[in-house]
Amino acid sequence: MSYVVFLIALFAVIMIAGIVALLRYQRKQKEKIFSDKVLFLKTYGKELKVNFEDCAIVHRSYLEDGENGGKIEKHVSIVTCHAENINDKKAFFKTLPVFLPEDELQKRLSKQKRTSVYYNPSDPSIYFFDVGFLQEFMTV
Repeated sequence: MSYVVFLIALFAVIMIAGIVALLRYQRKQKEKIFSDKVLFLKTYGKELKVNFEDCAIVHRSYLEDGENGGKIEKHVSIVTCHAENINDKKAFFKTLPVFLPEDELQKRLSKQKRTSVYYNPSDPSIYFFDVGFLQEFMTV
């Protein structure tokens, strides 16, 4: 009887370890695909210089349950920018989500002043909005 329980517990531990390893592998693959895309666009794409004063911030805040039963206010923003004459059309670019209060994000953008958007000249919907200075507040 105890031998069967041991085998079941061992099987469960192996399954959990396998699931954790698979999830880590998938996350690393996503990060690699993202970094390959960025490298490709920076190498072969077109660069568009962007002034942050010409961009807009789309911001939302929401409440999340805290550890002690209280509510915690969370913030999420994206920076958006329109560009004219990208293949004779108007293009729209946006950053990945940035988890900062709007005023703090505005300060950081004002301090940085400019950045670049790298895009595929054949398909401007494939782009990378370079806000690496905000990396610690973003997700991939």
